[in-house]
Amino acid sequence: MTDLPDTGVERPYGEPPVLDAKPDYKVAFKRTLAKFSQDQCTDLAAALTYYSIQAMVPAMIAGLSLLGLFGDGKKTTNSVITSIAAIAGTDESELGGIRNFIDGLQTSGGAGFAFFFGILLSLWSASGYVGAFARMQNRIYDVAEGRPVFKLRLWLYLVTIIQVILLVIAAMALVMTGPVAKEVGSLIGLGDTAVMVWDIAKWPFVVLIVMFIIGLMFWATPNVRRPFKQGVLNPGAVLAFFVWVIGSAAFAWYVSNMGNYGKYGQLATAIMVLLWLWITNLAMLFGAEFDAETLRTRQLKTGYPAEELILLPVRDESGIDKKAEKYDDLVEAAHQLRVDSGVPDEAVENMMPVVPAERSNERTTAAQNSSPEKQPVTPSTRTLEGAPKIAAATKDEAPDLSDDATVTKAQRRADAKPSRDAAAQAEHERAEVAADREQRRRRALAEGQHKRAVRERLAAQEAKVKAEQKKVEAERLKEAKKAEAERPLEEKWAEVESNRARYDHSNTREFRAVSAEREDRRRRWFEGKRG
Repeated sequence: MTDLPDTGVERPYGEPPVLDAKPDYKVAFKRTLAKFSQDQCTDLAAALTYYSIQAMVPAMIAGLSLLGLFGDGKKTTNSVITSIAAIAGTDESELGGIRNFIDGLQTSGGAGFAFFFGILLSLWSASGYVGAFARMQNRIYDVAEGRPVFKLRLWLYLVTIIQVILLVIAAMALVMTGPVAKEVGSLIGLGDTAVMVWDIAKWPFVVLIVMFIIGLMFWATPNVRRPFKQGVLNPGAVLAFFVWVIGSAAFAWYVSNMGNYGKYGQLATAIMVLLWLWITNLAMLFGAEFDAETLRTRQLKTGYPAEELILLPVRDESGIDKKAEKYDDLVEAAHQLRVDSGVPDEAVENMMPVVPAERSNERTTAAQNSSPEKQPVTPSTRTLEGAPKIAAATKDEAPDLSDDATVTKAQRRADAKPSRDAAAQAEHERAEVAADREQRRRRALAEGQHKRAVRERLAAQEAKVKAEQKKVEAERLKEAKKAEAERPLEEKWAEVESNRARYDHSNTREFRAVSAEREDRRRRWFEGKRG
């Protein structure tokens, strides 16, 4: 298990902990409000808005080129230009550049290339959004990204493809309404009643798809392992959806009644789209925070010490060890740069202010605790021991200079003269510090390798026990089937009759006739088997 800084809590390995308690939504909501501000989610939502815009442009290119392949491109282009002109509040004649761009995408020669290029580019851009959301989820769960880059990118592409397919299904469900739904219903043989039912049922269907997409983002993106059902069907996705609906409605009301975006001219539409995407990503991050905090309250009510860290195992920690080793190399190179400077420690002491050790420790610990990724690094191993020891003399130890007559000029000159072996002593201390640091680094690496070996050995033992149990269960089932096959038919029929006798019908004429016919068939069947 991974040690946490300043606490005795360890991150679990293997399967996620089993939780029997229900979440405390009141406590989770209060913590969500605090964590939303602490994790700087407004800034993170702005970053997600950039990735959203980056994914929208190639998707629009693919959609417009698709009209040139399968639809009436000229008619659709006119409709799109009319809609853009109405939204932007301008004349269609001023949108000639946009019309030429759309016509170029819908030409027979360029539509196919634009479609496939737009699909590939949109998938790449959308996976960038999913990757950014994964990094922000890691900040919420206080975990570093340990998955290898190639493995992570493949996983993000898979999640993106699934979400795009679900979004297409939701969009088709919204389009299938009114005359379109009637036309499709007549083609597949559905009546007006079925079409009317679909017009009502499509809304909860689309809502469920959107909630599933949000829950899939919450489950698949962070570098922590959660059960699929618990991660996808969670209250955070529900809250994110309703916050998004309420926020979008409030923003639409504001734009219609109070917003004065007309002065921006043609840029007004772009500004409104950016603000709406920012509100959407705020809702997503708020739901992610609430999802994490509801899980924390369940762990707390079950008895797990999850006050500071949500106790979930990581998906992959191989990258975390590599990042830690690279950081250690950077620290070592920085220390070597200071050693090579040749500045004696006495000069460093004169340049640096005197700070009590306790206060320095508190500042360093606070800085580490406020970082997005809390690494198990204490100030004593990377900050204080490598620096020269600076100590302020106390009042009793300091020389009394109040009487100038008692201190002669020769004595002051002798006290100010540096010792001949000061340079050798400083070099010796630097060598000791470097050796001590190297020893601590090797000890930490050895301890990590030992813990990893213990985990692998325990996992192998557990797998062996499960395999043996599975083998015993298979043999038991095999013996049971063999014993069942060797039972005589008379015993089986007797068991059947015993079960029937427990639920026997009343002794009516119909029941007696059926029983007689059954006995006659059974007698003939036994005679045929024996003959």
